Parts: sequence; structure tokens; C-alpha cells
Amino acid sequence: MRPGPVLILGATGAFGGAVALALIGCGEAIRVFSRDGAKARLRLGDARAVDIVEGDVQDRDALMRAADGCRAIAHGINYPYHRWVPYMARATANVIAAARRAGATILFPGNVFGLGRQTAGPLDETAPNRPSSRKGSVRV
Repeated sequence: MRPGPVLILGATGAFGGAVALALIGCGEAIRVFSRDGAKARLRLGDARAVDIVEGDVQDRDALMRAADGCRAIAHGINYPYHRWVPYMARATANVIAAARRAGATILFPGNVFGLGRQTAGPLDETAPNRPSSRKGSVRV
């Protein structure tokens, strides 16, 4: 991977926070894009390698500015299911646009909802999406 910080989205949540803390623990530089900078600072501590930028992923231009110079974007944004449409789709489209512009790799957590009910053994990256619930359909 090329040099530059990793942009963390959702750093006050479970996935984004875990990625941020792991990277801080490895001595990596990170940039956090958060609606609440004070909450992000409280979650991550006073690490020198953390640059916090306040903003909302719904604001494409602000996200693109935050992603400038970043080598990767950890997409830890999540919304309650009743708000996924349109918020999650817009957030993800903005993340993709910012990553393309910055030449950054996107790290995105998956989940099993989109896979539906499976009866076979372990699943790998080739497992088909066969949602069997509304949650699964939304995730796909």
C-alpha cells in the first residue's frame, strides 16, 4: 500500500473504533472523519498519530476533502435499518467517490444477512447472496 493515513469513518462505533485502535496500536497514522470530534477523541485517546476532521459522510465534498492523501478508507458507518434507505446508500456512494478520487482502498465489514439461510459448510468469498429476510435484502 502507498504511504498516507487511513481514513476512519465510524470511529466511535464498534467496527470503525476497533480498526482505529488497532492501527494506533501498530503506530499507523489515521485520520478520523466524525460528526462529533470530541466523542471521537474520547474514544481514541490522545494519540499523536490521530487527525480528527469533523464532518458528515452525507456531505460528499467534505468527505472527499477528508480523504485527500489517504491510502485507505475504513467504512464503519452504520445506520438503524429503518434509516438505511436512503442514508446508507448515499454514504456508501460518497465513500466510493472519495476513494476513487484519492486512489484509496476501501475496507468494508461484511455480514451474513445478505447470504440468507445457508445449509452447507463454511462460507467463503464466493458464497452467493440469497437474502431470506428484509434485513438481508437491504444489506445486499
